[in-house]
Amino acid sequence: MAKLKPGDRAPEFTLVDQRDKLVALKSFRGKHVVVYFYPKADTPGCTTQSCAVRDAIPDLKKLKAVAVGVSPDAPAKQRKFDEKYGLGFPLLADEDHEVAKAWGVWGKKSMYGREYMGIIRSAFVVDPKGKIVDAFYKVRTNLELPHHSVGNLAIPIDACLARQARSRTGIMRVATCDRSTEGRENTMATVLIFHEVDDVDAWLRSPKREEFFGPRGMTARTFIDPTGTNRVGLVADVPDLETLQEALATEAAADAMKTDGVRPETIVMLVEP
Repeated sequence: MAKLKPGDRAPEFTLVDQRDKLVALKSFRGKHVVVYFYPKADTPGCTTQSCAVRDAIPDLKKLKAVAVGVSPDAPAKQRKFDEKYGLGFPLLADEDHEVAKAWGVWGKKSMYGREYMGIIRSAFVVDPKGKIVDAFYKVRTNLELPHHSVGNLAIPIDACLARQARSRTGIMRVATCDRSTEGRENTMATVLIFHEVDDVDAWLRSPKREEFFGPRGMTARTFIDPTGTNRVGLVADVPDLETLQEALATEAAADAMKTDGVRPETIVMLVEP
């Protein structure tokens, strides 16, 4: 799928929001629009992302700019998400992924060597005439990223991060925000991973897990089957699922699994709903 770039005409869309009302991109002509795509409502990374946008709304309004979130979730799910966190801006239901495809954010993703189609977390700034000013694909959390300015407002394009003060170098310093309020930082997602290995003892002794998870700010605890089978498990605390998915698609992950004798076809991952 072709990616959008600055100067391109923003693909038009008309989608149903969390209040079952139709929202069209062209209805925002004359304003800057921040359009961000997220994989799934009310998951850790997407919650942090949306809370950050919520917190920027007062400044956006002063500049006659608006924000719109888009995901494959149904309107009812978007409504619960909005009400739970008091988001207060349009959350649009792109259930057939057609808008995501048009904006180049529906693509192939991978985890544990398995490929699947899904939303590539991305953000865009559209100018008052409907053209793309900036396009940011595969935005991630826990990074310092460049920002785009609308007027004098610094908008964090990696909206998974809480908005902080603008630095002299034009870099937005950020910290992960709380899933429900601004009172805490470093919200983590807990993931359960089960699979089989060639040799349980060798898997337990291996340093590969710490080498893989540690530098990425993740922690993992190991579990074994007391009946003596080759089934093992991990409970991992991660910044968010997108970060984990991207990490698991790397050569480092493939190397760690090969060294530890992990059988990829047996992997099952569970996340908190």
